[in-house]
Amino acid sequence: MDRNKIIIKNGIVYDPLNKIEGEKKDILVESGQIVDKFTNSKDIKEIDATGKTIIPSAIDIHTHVASQQVNWARLLGSNIDKFKEVWKGLRLKNIAKDYISMGYTFILEANVFPSLAKQTIFNFQQIPVLDKAMLLNISNLWPLELEFQRGKIKNMAVFLSDLLSKTYSFGFKVYNPFECETWDFKELREDLTKQGRLYNFSALDVYESVVKCVESLGMPHSVHVHIEGYENEVGKENLFKVLEKIKSLNLEPNQKTNSKIKRHQILHLAHANAYSFDGNNETLINF
Repeated sequence: MDRNKIIIKNGIVYDPLNKIEGEKKDILVESGQIVDKFTNSKDIKEIDATGKTIIPSAIDIHTHVASQQVNWARLLGSNIDKFKEVWKGLRLKNIAKDYISMGYTFILEANVFPSLAKQTIFNFQQIPVLDKAMLLNISNLWPLELEFQRGKIKNMAVFLSDLLSKTYSFGFKVYNPFECETWDFKELREDLTKQGRLYNFSALDVYESVVKCVESLGMPHSVHVHIEGYENEVGKENLFKVLEKIKSLNLEPNQKTNSKIKRHQILHLAHANAYSFDGNNETLINF
């Protein structure tokens, strides 16, 4: 059956943008888009939505609700009345309720350490209704030291593919790669191209290697990056160092999925507006 044509029948539709308030309507979807009619009547999948509510779906491509940093906040705030009053303890069911009330149906937890992925999965089980996925933060994986140092993409792909399968994750995130090793010396890293004291590769090498690895695997989601130093001048300099490096690779998106909807980039930049703290993001827009 051609899964690119779907009809959702007999649902009660609410769509404020199009001034539809509780009408019983059929929704036609072809190649990922809502259409007035199908191009042909072959191989249409039917979904009976009788008695169901249908709303426009919003997605959050970068959230922090079920990973280690939020759990630390929950732990630290568990005995603070103000935290429980204002933030409602960051309880998962409350978070889900807020998302659903705003029309969200999918959220992507954007920063999960591989060693703590099981806890995130447990947290996901406490979030009703919403579809969930997570990105693994692989910025500081010492098992990949030689791969980063020598650019051994095939070996890295085997390791990361296995890691992805074992943690049931959707993709990978790179965030301040190996900067924590600089913090051990009570320093802040000032140059992404400089090798560390404890390893013979740079942060820029990590960005390059992971992008190559993800494209070699043909993953649906490109590398999700959070480049260090955002909201200051150093962050803006770091941003363009990374972008220029990735651009110089001349890689084409290599998404190996059955979907006809394909991505057109090899890098997903988180918090892009934060690198234009001076109010001028023209250079980034035109990059």
